[in-house]
Amino acid sequence: MGAALATKSPSVDDFPAFYTAAQHPGAVYATTNSGIGGHFLPWLRIPSYAWILQPFAALPYDMARMIWLVTIAVALALFVLLWRGERRPVALALCWSFPVAFGFALGQDTGFVLLIAAAAILLWQRNRFFLAGLCVAILAFKITFLFALAIPFLRSRRAAFGIALGVAAQLAFCFAIEPGWVGHYLAVLRANALDPEPLKMIGIRSLASALPWPGIAFALGFTALMFWLWRIATNAPIIDGVAASLAIALIAAPHCYVYDGVLLIPLLAKYASLGNWPGRAALFGLSPLPFLVILLGTTRSTALLGGALLVFSTCVVLQHSVASRRAELCPGPA
Repeated sequence: MGAALATKSPSVDDFPAFYTAAQHPGAVYATTNSGIGGHFLPWLRIPSYAWILQPFAALPYDMARMIWLVTIAVALALFVLLWRGERRPVALALCWSFPVAFGFALGQDTGFVLLIAAAAILLWQRNRFFLAGLCVAILAFKITFLFALAIPFLRSRRAAFGIALGVAAQLAFCFAIEPGWVGHYLAVLRANALDPEPLKMIGIRSLASALPWPGIAFALGFTALMFWLWRIATNAPIIDGVAASLAIALIAAPHCYVYDGVLLIPLLAKYASLGNWPGRAALFGLSPLPFLVILLGTTRSTALLGGALLVFSTCVVLQHSVASRRAELCPGPA
C-alpha cells in the first residue's frame, strides 16, 4: 500500500469527484462532469450521497482526503469485526489485497459496501429483518451492486419491504435536493468518456466488450448470473448467500474496476487452500496477479485474459461452495 501511494501520480485520483460533489450536492452532475483541471470526473452515485459528504467540503482538500482514507480504513476494520464468518482469513486477505491498495491509492469507497453487507447480516441473524433490509437499501448509493446484494434478503417479506422503503426514501430525497438528477445521471452513463477502457474492467463487461454485440452479450451474461445467484442465495445460509452475492455483484456489474475486487474477499477467503483446485482458484483470485495483468496489459488480449481468468476462478469457487453445502446436507455413506 505504501508503494502504491508513493508512486501514484497526483493526477490519477478519484477523490476529486467526491470532494467536488460534496461542495455542490444540489448540482452534483454538472459540477463533477466539468471536472477539475479539464479532467472528466463522472459522479456515479446518487445526489443524496453527495449531501452526506458535505462535511468533507468544509475542510481543505489535503485534510479532507486524509480523513476520507482513514474513514475507509475504519470501514474495512469494522467489516472484519462485524463479519459473522471466519474473521482471520478475511482479515489476512484484506491485508495483502491489491484491490485494497489500489482503492486507497485512488480514494475509492468500495470498502463501505463490505461494511454494509456485514451489518445487514448481523441484523438478519438477530431477527431484525426490516432493519436488515433498510441497511441493504443504503447500497442505492452504489446502485450497480444493489440488485445482487438484495437477492439473499428477498426470502423475507419484511426485509424486502425494508429494501423497497429505504431505496424509495433515498430517491425521494434525491429529487428534493436535485429535481432533474435522473436525466443528468443518464447523460453521464451515456458519455463516451465514462468507459475509456472497458477491457480493464474485471467482470463480464470486459468479456462482452470483445464480442460482436457487446450490449446483448452483457445482458445475457448478467441475466444468467442473477438467475444463478437466485438459486444459490435462496437456499444458502445468509452469510454464504451474501458472500456469493458480493462476488456476483462484482463480476456482473456494468462498471467495475480493480479497486472493486475487494468484494471477492468474503467468498474467496473462505475457500482459499492449496489442498484442492477450487482452493487454488480462490488463492489466485486473492493474489495480485490477475489484477496486475488487467492493469498492466499492453495489448487487448492480455487485458482480456486477466479479466477472463478472474471471472473463471470466481465461478469455480462459487460452484465449489454450492457442492460443499450439498455434501454437508446430504452426506454419502461412510
